[in-house]
Amino acid sequence: MATLLRQSLGVAVATMAITAAFWSAAGPSSRIDPRGDYVAYYEPTARALAADGRPILADGSISTRYPPGYPLILAALFRVAAVTGIPETTALWAGALVAAAIASVSLFLAARLLWPYPAALITPLLWVTCPLVLGVTAIEGSEPAFFAVFFTACATGLSAVLHGRVSARLFVAGGLMGAAMLIRPIALATGGLLALAVWFAWRHRQGRAARAAAVALALSGNLVVAGPWIWWVSSQTGRMILLSDGGAPSVRDGLTYATNLKGYRSGVAVPADVEALMRAVQARYQELDSMGAIATVLWEEARTRPGAAVRLLALKAARSWYGTDSQRREGAILAVQAVYGLLIAVSTAYAWSAGGRARGVTVAVWVGTVYFWGMTTMVLSIARYMLPALGLLFLLPPALAAAPRGVRRPWTVGASMSTEAAPVEGHRA
Repeated sequence: MATLLRQSLGVAVATMAITAAFWSAAGPSSRIDPRGDYVAYYEPTARALAADGRPILADGSISTRYPPGYPLILAALFRVAAVTGIPETTALWAGALVAAAIASVSLFLAARLLWPYPAALITPLLWVTCPLVLGVTAIEGSEPAFFAVFFTACATGLSAVLHGRVSARLFVAGGLMGAAMLIRPIALATGGLLALAVWFAWRHRQGRAARAAAVALALSGNLVVAGPWIWWVSSQTGRMILLSDGGAPSVRDGLTYATNLKGYRSGVAVPADVEALMRAVQARYQELDSMGAIATVLWEEARTRPGAAVRLLALKAARSWYGTDSQRREGAILAVQAVYGLLIAVSTAYAWSAGGRARGVTVAVWVGTVYFWGMTTMVLSIARYMLPALGLLFLLPPALAAAPRGVRRPWTVGASMSTEAAPVEGHRA
């Protein structure tokens, strides 16, 4: 345990050093974008929470564009700044640094459940040096806090699943997933994914009653944390709001990303029929005030341009890996992502060939990736929304350097990659 603590501390210190060095090079004074969500939504909500504990804005409206998780964190940092006398910007930087460290340590601890040291260090090293990850820390936003909570939930959930018995860890993991949902609504179904992972991972180890109890624990933790906000905001507004009411604006923005430049997008080329479809949708922009209305309009327009609709979906799915809201630097991001993609593809094959828990986690990682990919494709398809999936995928590259904990390497010279790994005598899994 002491060794693991020292290793985790080393990861935390290295993460903060690398992140701070990036800020220094990029210019930390530019972290707050006056056109971004921080100024428009997060800070006003945080000020309201710090003032009277309710997310009610100056005009009397309830802040429902985003859930309250990140504004609550900001409110706490503002209070710390007020009590200690330090500048608020310093408190924000410190909070982001701590969040970055927690995210890296959580990924490391998850990797340590699968791979021996030092191979497990590959996961946080890839994460903290990823240009996209460093890039989202350069602008004040909810990503660092989300990564910290989400990856902690994943590490806790993986520990609970590998533990193989019903325990409080499942409730904690579900609760942490609920906290992640309250920071970024893209995590809406992650509590359910955790429950499914437990159910299928234990299908040969526990009976139905034990698995049902485990699923109930995970979902209960999720509901206990996320449920009060959903109930309160729905009761106050008189309409059912799952985490936020920002879904429709995000989806319609994603349907018109090449024609609705918003004054800051550089523009991207799309096929002529796709552009025509986008313009047709944009002409009915004011109708797109709900998910149902969006589905109706999109169906009506797609019926006359079915090929364009298919190409638009394909473009959005592809842009999920390299797109940016400003539509700048996308070529460079695509090149970097291609390198990661090759590494992950090879790592997936190696981890799958290792069998056992490595194979199970490979399946879970890719299920999570498909989930985030689907959610990102549905809304504005930009690469930063895929970063949680990229963090999960980084759990696989240690397979290239070491066998899973408790097994021999199945890919030694002369051995088939499909060979079942044999236990190492006396080594604890």
